[in-house]
Amino acid sequence: SLEADSRTSTHELRTELDATQNQLSRLPDSNLDSTQREAQRRQLQNTVTQIEEKLAERNGLVARTIRERNLTLTDIAHSLPPQSVLVDFIQYERYDFAAKTNQWKEQCYAVYLTFPLARDATNVVVERVDLGEAAPINEAVQFICKRPAAGLSPDSDSAKKLEANCRRLSQLVYGPLASYLTNVSHLIVCPDGQLSRLPFEMLSVENKFLVEEKTISYVTSGREIMRLAQPRTKKRYTAPLTMGNPDFKFDLGGSRQGIFDMKSLPDAEDEARLIAKLLGADCDLRLGREARESYLKLVSSPRVLHLATHAKYQSDQEMKKLNPFYEDWKAGKLVHPHQSDWENPMLRCFLAFAGANHALRITDAVAEDGILTGLEASLLNLQGTELVILSACQTGEGEVKIGEGVMSLRRAFRIAGAESVLASHWPVNDKATSLLMTEFMRRWRSGEPRAKAWREAQLSLLRSKDFPNPYFWAAFTLTGQWN
Repeated sequence: SLEADSRTSTHELRTELDATQNQLSRLPDSNLDSTQREAQRRQLQNTVTQIEEKLAERNGLVARTIRERNLTLTDIAHSLPPQSVLVDFIQYERYDFAAKTNQWKEQCYAVYLTFPLARDATNVVVERVDLGEAAPINEAVQFICKRPAAGLSPDSDSAKKLEANCRRLSQLVYGPLASYLTNVSHLIVCPDGQLSRLPFEMLSVENKFLVEEKTISYVTSGREIMRLAQPRTKKRYTAPLTMGNPDFKFDLGGSRQGIFDMKSLPDAEDEARLIAKLLGADCDLRLGREARESYLKLVSSPRVLHLATHAKYQSDQEMKKLNPFYEDWKAGKLVHPHQSDWENPMLRCFLAFAGANHALRITDAVAEDGILTGLEASLLNLQGTELVILSACQTGEGEVKIGEGVMSLRRAFRIAGAESVLASHWPVNDKATSLLMTEFMRRWRSGEPRAKAWREAQLSLLRSKDFPNPYFWAAFTLTGQWN
């Protein structure tokens, strides 16, 4: 959210905050004695607090983050719904106190299980479970997310490897937790590291998928549970908006062929029409050349926002090659003016709208080019929006930052204010996705809580003749509000 604030004064405050926090992090390695070090720590911490207060005055998300940082574990436990548990993963670097040199060892995972607390109780029940080294877990996650469709040919070597990795991951991640969760029906998962890329629904337990045993939803921080659990006040929102199958070839004013050649999505159009029908007569339906980036940017707080289109996430190396100046830059003929674009993960994830095939490069510019980056999405006004459905490929993918989550389109739409976001982890099947989304919407509109409606939609595909493979029904996860 702060990255999206282009004001010079905000940028200066961010720079000052980063510099002060860096000084704090280096303080333990300084040559100061303990008294001097403590005095310096207090001074730097006061500076951090002052800067954060200034940032909070100009940014509502920062203000909320600071408020939530002061919550206690007791506050969170009081806010958990009955028969639920907060499953909070952390990735950390193991420290060997006994070693004389090279005390920092391998990366590991641990889980903190926080259970609901009755209103008048004070003794919070938290279980810590160590999962061991992160490397084998991360390798299995990466294999699954790169080859999710391998299981569609069950006799192939790729399918056997996929099944082995799923089984291994289930044993490493869920196996150690299972005995603590026998009386729990709702898992509220706060993942870290590569586990942020994993749909936990597809893990196996006693020859069943975990989705068959539990309702699963996701949060970006355990602290947001208290906000999500608060009684819902009457909101101000506008009519739902669904956009599907944009006309990527539509000429927005430039005749040149751009860096993309995106194909039409007829199934996405069918899905958008069905969703619009389920959302009611006041739903704003935009298809083809009307599915424009500029229109989306003007919308304020639609109750539901459903986007059925293409989406992509590019690494910084891929971003370099998409830029028309790349060859000159590589040859040393110029210092590239947009090199920061390659490094900002919120500029490397984007949704495509009408005219996208004429885009000459990915940019954070306000002008319409048919490409909505994560940075631009974070600036949308979605305060009060109950649900965003990103019905496209890899909308939950992005750069993984340990301790912070994934810098993705899903994160961007949450920053923009959406209560909950449905986003994907891999390239999806159009027909299966259309069925999944319409079944979910039908159930939610009939009154079922979001997480329950989503689980039932997944189970409907799992039990179907054509789409029982996790590739079809596990691609999307629900982050945020579960009610």
